[in-house]
Amino acid sequence: MCTPNNEIKFCSCIEGDIYEIKNIYIWTSSRYTGTKESKRLGKIMIPTEDFENGISVENIISQLNTESIFDFEYTPQERDTLDIIFNSKKTTDISRIFLKN
Repeated sequence: MCTPNNEIKFCSCIEGDIYEIKNIYIWTSSRYTGTKESKRLGKIMIPTEDFENGISVENIISQLNTESIFDFEYTPQERDTLDIIFNSKKTTDISRIFLKN
């Protein structure tokens, strides 16, 4: 269960259409196994103390390298990708992070 606290958490628990929720960060992880793609989708819970500042790619990379920030068991593999979108009425910014062990 994802509740706001002082850590970034990639939550997989979603209710309804996540793309209809405004002003949130949405993540999608993709893994290619042979010719098939496996995807997971969720929202990012931002630390309550940093809520107004948003999140940075550098901060996410740092946390990915030191701890588990997902609410499920996940071990990155070569060629995995992590896409992050800020979903708002005015803009949709996309960041892509390529993951490897």
